[in-house]
Amino acid sequence: MNPVISPATAAPSGRRGPALFGISLGYFMVLLDTTVLSVAEPDLADSLHGTVAGLQWAVTGYTVVFGALLLSAGAVADRYGAHRVFRAGVAAFGAGSLLCAAAPDLWTLVALRAVLGAAAAACVPASMAMIARLYPAPAERARAVATWAATSGAALAAGPVAGGALVGLAGWRAIFLVNVPLAAAVLALAAGRPVHCPRGTRRLDPVAQLLACAALGLLTDALIALGGGPGAHAAVSAAGAVAASAAFAVRERGSEAPVLVPAVLRAPGMPAALAAAPPSTSS
Repeated sequence: MNPVISPATAAPSGRRGPALFGISLGYFMVLLDTTVLSVAEPDLADSLHGTVAGLQWAVTGYTVVFGALLLSAGAVADRYGAHRVFRAGVAAFGAGSLLCAAAPDLWTLVALRAVLGAAAAACVPASMAMIARLYPAPAERARAVATWAATSGAALAAGPVAGGALVGLAGWRAIFLVNVPLAAAVLALAAGRPVHCPRGTRRLDPVAQLLACAALGLLTDALIALGGGPGAHAAVSAAGAVAASAAFAVRERGSEAPVLVPAVLRAPGMPAALAAAPPSTSS
């Protein structure tokens, strides 16, 4: 576990503001992509001539991978240093967006969108650890987290509007090109020693992590399918999510490196927060 930082060793307030803005901008960027492509489906169909299933996966594949990898990304950030994982995720997101803009066919775009989902998952839990590093005092940290969290509503609301404007001006490829300067800005703002997080000693259980990814991914896919896909698709994904969750629970009981730390699960309000998390992830 990362050491606790006292307010006396916190970064100067003048350096924390830009860093917090960069971290929040990164969160805005990855959440924007959960909704921004939805308005581009007609343009995608005209340009890449894909199937209906391909168009659906181009939009939702990002969200499925994003939701599936969040738990594992948090464990990796704890193990290797949150700022390293965050910067790697943002850099991969920018590079992946550039490749998405150059995608020659629909299924290449679907695969690249999955890569973007993995990069996005690396950014979110790492950004929380970086905020804790910047703001060790509880009251200041609460205000910083509120600022960071407020970007989620702005990003989800801005997605269709921004997507429609970009598609109207320059076509669907512009949706991805705009991420490149955004990622560069995030890397520049969220740099420097104030956000450096030490490496942890947390061990990883690859099997448990894989089962957690499968459970979250299948649950996210089921929730997406319920929004307009075939009922059989939602039922199969939900059944798979239940099976993966059961296997995960069995694995966790005997694991020396649990994905869900028991002390965290017993914290006040945590069960309710976890129960509410999957629907919000699939928004």
